Amino acid sequence: MDDLAALLAQQPIKARPPGLIKQGTRWANRNRGLAAGLGFTATSLITLMVASLWFAKTQRELRIVADQEKRRAQALDIATRIIGFSRDDRSVYRNASVLSMNLAEILISLGDKEGFLAIGANAVKFQREGASRLQDDTLSRFWLAERLGHYAHMCLRMRKTEDAIKLIAEARDLIARAQLPESHHQQCGMLLQSLDQMEHDIRDASKAESPQT
Repeated sequence: MDDLAALLAQQPIKARPPGLIKQGTRWANRNRGLAAGLGFTATSLITLMVASLWFAKTQRELRIVADQEKRRAQALDIATRIIGFSRDDRSVYRNASVLSMNLAEILISLGDKEGFLAIGANAVKFQREGASRLQDDTLSRFWLAERLGHYAHMCLRMRKTEDAIKLIAEARDLIARAQLPESHHQQCGMLLQSLDQMEHDIRDASKAESPQT
């Protein structure tokens, strides 16, 4: 009666036309079967869309993993072939390990972090094999120290600090036991500076992460 009186008095009324939600609810109540069918269809379409997106994402990830594994296998095969040319030549192991490090850098540029570390580890493995086969070769041991230092830097880039610390310690031990010719003293000094810098960076990072007292 209030709205009727207001209408007769030419005053604003409170009644308003039903909104879309209310109209939809009324329509659904009047057409329950059709509404249920439309609801089921909409739910099915949404489910199908989500499943399709998930499947596409999964397939893309699988392709990426397959490509990464293929590149790693190719990198390992190339370096292994180099060593196969002459296993008694000390420079062969160094060339294979240096090539592996370069290939590892290519992998990290492609976003393959696991491949980066895996091929880096292979580089150290190749140089270890060379040092093992040529036990009395001081230069091979120095090259192994170089490779350990390089791989330690790679580990730091991937935030594997504990692995880097072990590699640095091993590299220092090899350098301490090596009696290098004078022609390699400068290279040795540069390697030691690199190891010092990595240890300095590790200490700074440890201080930054420790709680303030």
